[in-house]
Amino acid sequence: MTACSFYIVDDDRSVRKILSQIISTHFNDSEILQSDDPWFAVQDILRHNPDIVVLDLLMEGMDGIEVAEALIKNKFQGQIVMLSEVGAKEIIGQAYKSGVDHYINKPINVTEVVTVLSKTLEMQQLKNYLRLVGAPVNLKNGIPAENGASQKRTKLQNILKEIGILGESGSDELLFALPQITNDLPLGQFYQWLKDHYPTYIEDTISLKGIEQRLRRLVQLAMENIANIGVEDFSNYKFERYSTTLFSFKAIRQEMEYARGNCQSRGKVDVKRFMDGLSVLIE
Repeated sequence: MTACSFYIVDDDRSVRKILSQIISTHFNDSEILQSDDPWFAVQDILRHNPDIVVLDLLMEGMDGIEVAEALIKNKFQGQIVMLSEVGAKEIIGQAYKSGVDHYINKPINVTEVVTVLSKTLEMQQLKNYLRLVGAPVNLKNGIPAENGASQKRTKLQNILKEIGILGESGSDELLFALPQITNDLPLGQFYQWLKDHYPTYIEDTISLKGIEQRLRRLVQLAMENIANIGVEDFSNYKFERYSTTLFSFKAIRQEMEYARGNCQSRGKVDVKRFMDGLSVLIE
């Protein structure tokens, strides 16, 4: 993994130790700072400006949401990951609104931690790349400041979040590419464009087949999420808005039947239709 700097804020020493060990093992040569005092941590984070901050939600004196809000208010430009055993949707939603980029559940699972931190690091690298090449960058999520492409990225980010794939492997590539290219580009040329331009691939060689597989899995997950919403509530606004905009009626119906257990085959993945639908929605 690419080296970067981490800052862990948790009043539980054992949790800090476990996270430090995971990061040391899976993110070679990375710098790890930590604190058990959220008040001190805010100033220390702003001083050191780490790439990724991992925050516990429930801490004495100042909770993780308050820490995140204080960091964003003071123009912190790194990524924020919330760590908590609290699973209430309203709490998680409040955390995201405060500026949190990703969420890790307690008890700590090594695979989940590595997966989430890897995705978070990819987003931070994209953000740093945009800044390096001269694109004005917003304080969160590596989105260039207000212009046509950045407005599209903002819309696209919200859509990916609504359909449950923001932060998943391949979502960062869509955020990077779709606002910049036309929706009539053939898939093969789109994959080649990503291979040539996406910053993560500069030092990490990846085949066109690998890029295709990442995006197919992403579209499959999106279709699964929307189909499950439709099974639970056919009138849900997310299902109504995205089911036939991003997928064919036949594919989404098949996926719903699969979700109900009525058949063994899933809906057909159509990456081109999915991207064309996204392109229309962000215009």
